[in-house]
Amino acid sequence: ELYAATFSLPSGRFHHVPWPLSRTGAEPGPPPPDSRMVMSSGRARCDWETLLTAAEGRDWELVLVCGAAEAEGLRRRAAGLAQVRSELPREEHDALLREAAVYALVLEETPFSAGQVRLAAAVDAGVAIVATRVAGIEGYVEDESAVLVAPADPEALGGAIDRLLADRQERLRIRDAAHRRARSWTYGEYFEALRDLLGAAGADQSTGTR
Repeated sequence: ELYAATFSLPSGRFHHVPWPLSRTGAEPGPPPPDSRMVMSSGRARCDWETLLTAAEGRDWELVLVCGAAEAEGLRRRAAGLAQVRSELPREEHDALLREAAVYALVLEETPFSAGQVRLAAAVDAGVAIVATRVAGIEGYVEDESAVLVAPADPEALGGAIDRLLADRQERLRIRDAAHRRARSWTYGEYFEALRDLLGAAGADQSTGTR
């Protein structure tokens, strides 16, 4: 409905094909031993301020991965709170993920999609996820497959991460629930759905329907 209003087009012209919840659906590897590492990453819609405020006074091993454009400013803001890495290749990013106990997807409130690639990477790495409950990830996570907290709420975010760091069994439960949910919607299913959509559009065009 938002796109229909924005572009002044009938809502029936829009078809939603969700981004994959997992790249392959493969079982994640074994979790790391009692890690205190909390990781967050991204180039778009990242609410670093809420995450860093939540980290103040806590004993997390916080690792942030960002784009080059904000690396310098983020390093200044995160001094004493987090290690900041920038422009990592996917292999290095995912290797860090596999060392983490918790992945924090902390997003600004927005009606637009954001964070789906990061979510899939965290699910495939077998990391328990804490995410902000924003419209942009609606349908991609649920209460069983992640801990969802209100946006721009450092206390709620910090408390959720602390509870997961203290409870290995809960981390395993969440990561396993996320994997069960994701394994049926991988890159393969995603591209098949796109092929079906494009095929239907081509058939409509050949018959003169829209």
